[in-house]
Amino acid sequence: MSAHDQTDVAAIRNSSFSSKVHAIAMAEPYPGNMLFFPSANHSRAINALAAQSDAEITIFSDYDMAFLCHGWDTRLEQILETQDICGVAYPPLWTSYELPQLPWLVNIPLAKYQQTPNLSFLAITKKCLNGTFNRKLTTFDSFLANGGLPFQIVNTPQMADTLKLPVGTVIWMDTGFELPFVIREKNLHASALRFVEFKEQKIFATAADYSGDLDPQMVELPEVYRDEGTANPFLAHFRKGTFKAKGNADFGFERFMQSIEMWLSNAPVYGQHDRLLPG
Repeated sequence: MSAHDQTDVAAIRNSSFSSKVHAIAMAEPYPGNMLFFPSANHSRAINALAAQSDAEITIFSDYDMAFLCHGWDTRLEQILETQDICGVAYPPLWTSYELPQLPWLVNIPLAKYQQTPNLSFLAITKKCLNGTFNRKLTTFDSFLANGGLPFQIVNTPQMADTLKLPVGTVIWMDTGFELPFVIREKNLHASALRFVEFKEQKIFATAADYSGDLDPQMVELPEVYRDEGTANPFLAHFRKGTFKAKGNADFGFERFMQSIEMWLSNAPVYGQHDRLLPG
């Protein structure tokens, strides 16, 4: 696991899962008055973990992710037999961002890159991590620390094709924003877990369960991602777990966990030779 300071380390050491944590990768935090410092911290943590990993397959994951099938590790091994990278793709959604220092940004539709794995959850082979990336997946932290702003206009057809966004779109860059360009430049094989609309997924009952008494349309609801090879749900993301934990409202993390456990009681099991066995 990664940690930014000794408070993080103490939280890990005192947790119920501390015995399963074999190493802690320290990533010095950026100053809290720096614009977009949480993203810079995330980037530095990802690189700290990448530098230490020597596994045949490395998974970088937000902590509020949950698998939706048994034998998920077997399935990832199968996918990475032919792919270099596998991970979640951003939802095809438009969003906005307001910041007093950037008044021109108000009401501008923003998008994340599409159809390409991002660093919310990314599984990568040792050959790709070592050879292509030299154990450093992103330069986003130094980009921000040097005064860069994470908003760019998609201004060429090639950029549009790489990001799977229309020309003229304003992309909201993030940790791992280089991934689509590296995948294209290095001709990597990448498999994306597809986002499932909340109204189409079957794991979580109602949006109101995860809105904390706020308008469900104003709250980032749990996400579900499916395995395109089998069309089965593969991964769930609670979203903004740390931010929600700091608030007074109940955003339904216990309900999230209960729904996952109920789903897993009847979920498919990945077996050898890509067979699906009864749960």
